[in-house]
Amino acid sequence: MRIHLLIACLVASTSLLGPARAGDAQSENAQALQQTQNLLDTPSLREKAIAKRPAAGLVSAQVRSLAGNGATEESIYGASAGIFDKLSRDAQGDPERMSQLLKKAKDDPKAFYDSLSEEDKKAIHGISLQIVEGRSGSTPPVPAALK
Repeated sequence: MRIHLLIACLVASTSLLGPARAGDAQSENAQALQQTQNLLDTPSLREKAIAKRPAAGLVSAQVRSLAGNGATEESIYGASAGIFDKLSRDAQGDPERMSQLLKKAKDDPKAFYDSLSEEDKKAIHGISLQIVEGRSGSTPPVPAALK
């Protein structure tokens, strides 16, 4: 359950900070995609963008609440940046296609999770462990599939 909530936060943070609008020229799309990647990777830029978009502020509050601390919050945004990169590649930089992929991910987070690389799955699992540790003070066992 926590992983599904985490996936939802990752997808939401990715969708609210980007991508570019449909109809932009290809070079503008590439620039907007790079700017979104920078927002996910750079806390100061991200906070400025969040301040300008009320919906992004809501997602930021959810991420902060789920994370429980700044380090885990940055891990969530770091994973979001990796997932955003995957979405961008899968959509070949097409913002409309990215929006469709994000909608599918929101509708079926398990299928989206299953489509991720093992590296991304391990990152998400690591974040879920950080969250659990932060709440309980103990480390849960790692599933054999993720070792």
